[in-house]
Amino acid sequence: MQRDDLKLFVKYFKKYTLSQGSLFALSLLLLLIGTLLQLPVPLIFKEIIDRVIPSRNLGLVGLYSILIAVVVILREITLYFSKVIDQKLKNGIYKRLVSELLNVYYSLPYKTIKSKDSGYFYSRVFNEPAELEESLTTTMTFAIKIFLIFAFGLIVCLKLSWKLTLFVLVLSSVFYLLNVIFGNAIRGYSVKFQEYKARFGETAVELLKGFKLINFMGLLEKVKGLLEPKMKDYLGLRLERTEVSGMYSGFYGILSDFLPVGVFLLGAIEIVRGHLTVGGLVAFMELMRYVSSPIDSLSEIFIEIQTTVGIIERVEEFKGMEGKRGGKGLQGELETISLEAIAVKFEDEEVISNFAFEFKKGKKYAIIGPNGSGKSTLLEVITGILEPDEGDIKINGKYDLKELDKFEYFQRFAVSFYPPMLLPSLKDNLDLIARDGLVEIAKNEVLKGRDDLKFSQLSAGEKQKLSLLIALSRGKRDFILLDEPLANLDDDSKEFYWRLIREYSEGKGLIVALPSQEVDLSGFEVIKLEKPSYINQT
Repeated sequence: MQRDDLKLFVKYFKKYTLSQGSLFALSLLLLLIGTLLQLPVPLIFKEIIDRVIPSRNLGLVGLYSILIAVVVILREITLYFSKVIDQKLKNGIYKRLVSELLNVYYSLPYKTIKSKDSGYFYSRVFNEPAELEESLTTTMTFAIKIFLIFAFGLIVCLKLSWKLTLFVLVLSSVFYLLNVIFGNAIRGYSVKFQEYKARFGETAVELLKGFKLINFMGLLEKVKGLLEPKMKDYLGLRLERTEVSGMYSGFYGILSDFLPVGVFLLGAIEIVRGHLTVGGLVAFMELMRYVSSPIDSLSEIFIEIQTTVGIIERVEEFKGMEGKRGGKGLQGELETISLEAIAVKFEDEEVISNFAFEFKKGKKYAIIGPNGSGKSTLLEVITGILEPDEGDIKINGKYDLKELDKFEYFQRFAVSFYPPMLLPSLKDNLDLIARDGLVEIAKNEVLKGRDDLKFSQLSAGEKQKLSLLIALSRGKRDFILLDEPLANLDDDSKEFYWRLIREYSEGKGLIVALPSQEVDLSGFEVIKLEKPSYINQT
């Protein structure tokens, strides 16, 4: 393990765990108490064997039995509270990480968002923090626990017999070396095995998809031939991994059996010599694992730290993608948006080419074009959420959009995108409608008296209506941008909502993207797009 890995692990531990102060201190205290409560029972056994049994004092047997029960109960109670506190620590780490990563996500360039599916970002923002809080807390707790167990166990074992303790330390060191030697090899095989397994699975899935073609073309034998080399690599590596892990298990098993046998035989010699009691040997046999197990677990801790660092590096990489925040605030109202020689590409496909136009507050614009002509992309460029590959955007004739605070700029727009982008809960969406008249429309047009309606039960048309009503209720915005606002609506609804759009956009800049001239566009300046997009005014 490299020093930089350890530094990164400690940095995150301090930032997300130590920062929780009293909660972490309580967790540490419970861990200390829980560790101490593991030691008394073997020592009580020693007293019973060495003193109580020879004296045949049944009263003391009963007393020690009660004492053992109390210790066990206290240990389990401590374990319970320790688990609860640890979970609170994990919850605190998770909440903080998710909050930070959400800040990063919502600052990313929109092109980055569009280049990945939502599952990718869900994993980065929600799954990786869950893995990290679990790994970070568990690894550090495990490390502290085995240190405490080793320290207390070593003290007690040395008190019972320094010779037996030395024997356990030497043999435990061999366990550790065995873990290091074979562990690296097994990990290497495991990584390679997963890669070979994925390759085999990818080929197999594609061949299974071709069910009809393979049957009609009589290609079954060819399929088997295509699978053969991938299967050979996959199964061959699986065999090699089993051979190496089998050797490790064999050596480990021999040493595991030899440790208690060796301690027992050496202990018997010490008893014969009068250096150890029978009770002392019984107690030592129980307590020696508190010395051997931590040493054996050292390699596991290093592996866990490296695993945690791998997750941390993923989180750090995502944090490094955070977009620029801040910039100039726009003074006064948003009066004009001037697009100058705008071009947008996605991968190698040019969606908008050399587009130039000025949009003014108080005027109405209709962007007409078929699917794929760049209507939605153009709206995204106007709002500033998508940065063009070429060209400039001037605001109010004097500001470059790149210089402005884009989050403040976003607040100048009321938008409804297609397909509708809404909050998960129906209630949360209804709460966004800020005008009483529109709230009533939502109740009549969307809820329709179904107060227990769930958001998932809304039809496509009802979701469209809800998205429109939310946009139109943003009274203090300078521009309203609507992407295919009449999609999924019947003719009567189209007429009704088109009147609403006209009414609630008075005094604002209105930009509507439509697939065709399906409604009355009198008073609108029409921009027709084709692919790649260019301006054609009517």
